[in-house]
Amino acid sequence: CHVSHPDAAKAIAQARREGADVTGETCVHYLVFTEKDLLEKGCTFKCAPPLRTQEDSDALWHYVEDGTLVSSGSDHSAGLPDPRNDTLHPIYELGNGISGMQTVLQCFFHKAVHIRRNSPTLITQRMSAGPARRFRLYGQKGAILPGFDADLVILDPDKKWEVKAQDLCFLQTFSAFEGMTGKGLPVLTMLRGKVVAKDYRPCGDHGYAQFIKPKKQ
Repeated sequence: CHVSHPDAAKAIAQARREGADVTGETCVHYLVFTEKDLLEKGCTFKCAPPLRTQEDSDALWHYVEDGTLVSSGSDHSAGLPDPRNDTLHPIYELGNGISGMQTVLQCFFHKAVHIRRNSPTLITQRMSAGPARRFRLYGQKGAILPGFDADLVILDPDKKWEVKAQDLCFLQTFSAFEGMTGKGLPVLTMLRGKVVAKDYRPCGDHGYAQFIKPKKQ
């Protein structure tokens, strides 16, 4: 999990060619940020593994696009602000993690489709079908097919956005993604046929989620 360097992805690809049952996952912040962001903007960009160079980030995209990295997630880490405040604590005592659950889809879509000119199906492969298959949930999750849960995200591919602190819906009042701009915003989310988010705001009932056990192999 959290593959941040192309050398690790290369090793996974080689292992798969040799027959190993292994896949990889990366986080969207490794695909849109670099170590330069940490050095210039501070501890908001502190995560583990750390951010890498621009060259590494660009190379990592190859393994996302060819399917070596089957999943792109958030590694959401939405703690309270004080433990991440480098005016109160030395940087080595600060917590790790970049809060991204709310913003990864739009950032991934913008970079993958509008910047790198991939098909939008790459998003469904890496954020839906890929992880569902790997965690043995496919058949209930991961596709729009008869018998699957009606989990749907409607995304406006041309809707412009800017990540702003006042729009964040989690405990932290800041995000490394704050200030980013792009095109392609989710406007409606359904879970098992029920609308749980609309116009970039959650509207579902607490407790509506369900734990799902992986299917037996």
